[in-house]
Parts: sequence; C-alpha cells; structure tokens
Amino acid sequence: MDSMDNLFPLVLDGIILVLLVGTMVFSARLSIYLKSFRDSRHGLEVLVKELSGSIDKADRSIQSLSARSHETGKDIQAAIDDAVRLKDELQLMNEYGDKLAVRLEKLLEKRGDVPSDPERSPVPSFSTIDDSVSEHIGDTSEGIFRIRDIDVDRGEVDSGLEFGGDEEFSSQAEKDLYNALRHNEKNKTGSMS
Repeated sequence: MDSMDNLFPLVLDGIILVLLVGTMVFSARLSIYLKSFRDSRHGLEVLVKELSGSIDKADRSIQSLSARSHETGKDIQAAIDDAVRLKDELQLMNEYGDKLAVRLEKLLEKRGDVPSDPERSPVPSFSTIDDSVSEHIGDTSEGIFRIRDIDVDRGEVDSGLEFGGDEEFSSQAEKDLYNALRHNEKNKTGSMS
C-alpha cells in the first residue's frame, strides 16, 4: 500500500500537469486570437475613417452638384425665355412681312406690273438685291436690324400702321414693335419738318 500511497500523488501531479499544459495551450491560442482581433480592430478603425472621409467627400460633391444644377437650371431658363421672346419677334416679323408682301402685290396690280404667270416671273439676282438694300440701309445708330419699307419712307404708300386698339395685337412683342415703328415714324416726320 505504501507504493499506492506514493503513486496516488504522482498520478494527481500528472493530471494537474496535463491540465496546466492544456491551460497554457488555450492561453497561447487566446492570446493569438486577441492579438488578431486587436489588429483587425485597428484595420476596422482605419476602414471606418476612410468610409467617413468618403461620405464627407460625397456629401460635398452632392452639394456642389446641386449648386451647379441650380445655376445650369437658371441658364437654361434664361435661354428658354430668350428663345420664346425671339420666337414671338420672328412671328411678328413674319406677319409684318406677309402684310408687306400683300401691299406690294396690290401696288404692283395698281401699276399693272403683275406678271401673268407669277411662278415664271424673273427673280432678281443677289447682287441686284444687295445693291438695292445697301442704297436704303441708311443710319444704323438705332441698331443694325430695322424693318423698313422703302415706299412708306418715300411717302408713296400709307404705312398701314393704324390699328383700332390693343385688341388687334396678338402678342406683347407685336405691340412693342408697333410702338417702336410709330416712334420711328414720328421721329422721321419731326426731322423732315
């Protein structure tokens, strides 16, 4: 029994030794995992900082894009407004040109100069038109583009600018052109006196 009594503490020491070795291995593995977690946490912090910086950049970019789109929207609206104004002016000029063409046809009919077949009527060359236009351009101090009727300027034909009232104007541009032409006509009659 003596030998059993001596063997029992030895077995017990062996079991404690095995348990101690297991604890050391577990502690070493735990230490490795904790180090790996700290390293990945540091990498995660860097990643979060980079993500936060990217979010800030994106926010600034969105604000800049919003400001630019607002400016571009204003520019586009201004271009649309100009286009609508020009469309109205061109429409008015077209209507005035149609009225002038009708008056010219009537004048030609009165003079008896209307060709029998209007489609075969001789068309003046560009040089003849350029010469005729350059003779009648006159003073450009009020602007380069002016609608002028040579016959009206000479006093051969009534300007036909007598309107009954505002209801005959189809647009504000037409009314403005009428007022400008009336003003121009008054200036001419005033300077001729």
